[in-house]
Amino acid sequence: MAVLQTWICCVLESMVSGGVSRPSIREGLLFTYSSNTHLHVALADLCVGFYHTSNMTVPNLSQFETFAALVAHFQDTNNSGNLCFAHPTNPHQSHTPLSYATTADIAQWTRRAAAKYVAYGVTPRKEGEGPKVVGLWARGGREWAASFFAIVRMGHTVVIISPRLVDQYVLDLLERSGAEFVVSPSPPPTTSPTANRNAKPNGLAAPGGGGILTTTPHNNPDKSNCTIKHIPIITPSELSSLHGSLPSDGDLFSNPATISPTDTAYQTHSSGSTSTPKLLASSQLKAVRTLQISLEHYPPSRSRWFASAFYMTVGLRGLIQTLYAEAPVFFEGDELPLTIHSAAEFAKTASEGVEGGGGGLGDMYLTPHTLNLLASSPVGIEELRRAEKVCVFGAVVNDAIGDRLVHQYGVNLAVQYGMSETMMLMWSTGREVDDREDWNWCEMIESKKPYLRMEAIEGQEGGTLYAELVCLPGCPDIMEGVRDKDGYFRTGDVWVRHPEGKERWKIVGRRDDQVKVYREGRQVVVNALEYEGRIVAGCGGLVAEAVVFGQGRGGLGVLVFVEEGRGGVEGVREKVWECIERDINASMSVEIEEKMIVVVEREREKLPQTAKYNLIRSRVYKEYEREIEATYDATNAA
Repeated sequence: MAVLQTWICCVLESMVSGGVSRPSIREGLLFTYSSNTHLHVALADLCVGFYHTSNMTVPNLSQFETFAALVAHFQDTNNSGNLCFAHPTNPHQSHTPLSYATTADIAQWTRRAAAKYVAYGVTPRKEGEGPKVVGLWARGGREWAASFFAIVRMGHTVVIISPRLVDQYVLDLLERSGAEFVVSPSPPPTTSPTANRNAKPNGLAAPGGGGILTTTPHNNPDKSNCTIKHIPIITPSELSSLHGSLPSDGDLFSNPATISPTDTAYQTHSSGSTSTPKLLASSQLKAVRTLQISLEHYPPSRSRWFASAFYMTVGLRGLIQTLYAEAPVFFEGDELPLTIHSAAEFAKTASEGVEGGGGGLGDMYLTPHTLNLLASSPVGIEELRRAEKVCVFGAVVNDAIGDRLVHQYGVNLAVQYGMSETMMLMWSTGREVDDREDWNWCEMIESKKPYLRMEAIEGQEGGTLYAELVCLPGCPDIMEGVRDKDGYFRTGDVWVRHPEGKERWKIVGRRDDQVKVYREGRQVVVNALEYEGRIVAGCGGLVAEAVVFGQGRGGLGVLVFVEEGRGGVEGVREKVWECIERDINASMSVEIEEKMIVVVEREREKLPQTAKYNLIRSRVYKEYEREIEATYDATNAA
């Protein structure tokens, strides 16, 4: 076997050095899908996998005690000229070409951003000073990347806030973090009853304006008012300007020696899908450790697409990897929502771009929403098929869609779980190449296995047994602020055990996805996502989203969301009913009656959702409370 491995690596080495990309090699090895599919896919992955394993270069980051020192080192010394960052040239337009950048380019953006923020009063940290807290509340793009690295190198703490949060959450996070400044395209919202902005004319402490937001922290009324200064985020034209000299690095950045490993490097936050978002702090040293661990999963020699905004955990890690990446890291931007067409076109453009340079779009890291978009078009499926690895994170993957991609098209699909709060707890990426039947069945990360426990969810009677994943005290890599007082971290995510008794589990949703209904006086727990996934997948692209309701009631119902002009309400209802009879009522524990189908004409993008495009179930129920109650009233009257 070792001789075979060596021979394969030598052959692939010569092919790559001759300009043949690794995805193209895999493409050639696949031959045809007309027969013996799994054998061909396994051979292709085996060969390319051998090559990657033997040619993986992983930087050792143990020399760095602070994240600021790590960023400074790579930006100041990485002169390789490798293209490490790829982003739409104009993120406000669809079908735009990609712009590529090197680490040196990003370093120059960082200097320009720092120069602007110094002019607005955010001075670099000096010896003996503590870090300032600076909020970063903006869409992800070059300006965001430059601002993040600038604030880090200035020695301060970055509070990363999603622009998709409701106004109340934005203000709450700024208040709780103790932010002194907020960098954003426009001033923060003033919808909080405790906030008032004393607007200032242009010229407040810096050219170009700015403003002061005064808030009384509603979570601590006894605390004195705090002021948060707004600073306009650097613009694309300012980033690319060639006019004017920049101050020296000593006037822009803090000396890394003044920064303590225990200082907070940055704070992210939870999604806010089930409650007020939690701040998740990462110290300077922990940020370095997190990056070192991520190198085990994201080798720098592989080009990849992160379908995650920079203000989300996975997207942020992808951005940080550009510091030492040897191949382009692709980001689609979030100024415009992805569509079936734009997602496929972006994947195709990225793949073609790196192929021309002898590389290849090796891996895709996608949310289930982006995977669904790609799986809905021939171009998207082809790009998924050509990728060396497709990892899904952030939510539950629809089984029917995943099975089709794996078994019909040979997509190398896997699941990674626990990326936000825990730096990964479960995954299916470590399986053997011929173990594709279990693409969605995860195993516990070996180093964390002693600290993980599956606890049965109360109130179950027969049928599928659901369990919640719980992290025990001492579990490594848990973000600060998520543990309970007893040291446990109860994830709220629900799993089922492998039917063959293997040490593998499949995530099926969150605790709030578990709907308790009553049948003949007995409580039955059903998983809403299983029902919803079958309806969406079984209606041939007609249904944009389905949301099951019925918590504590005598029967289930479903809100079916479709875009206007997709066949009329009654036509949609007929199709959905056919699907429910075929895919749900014939096999699931609780049936849905035809009169409990509520069709709503509304685009999915306008539904309450997190930055990962996961629906916020509680808010959907609240918005459609009248329709739900009317459905039960009509049923009871009948």
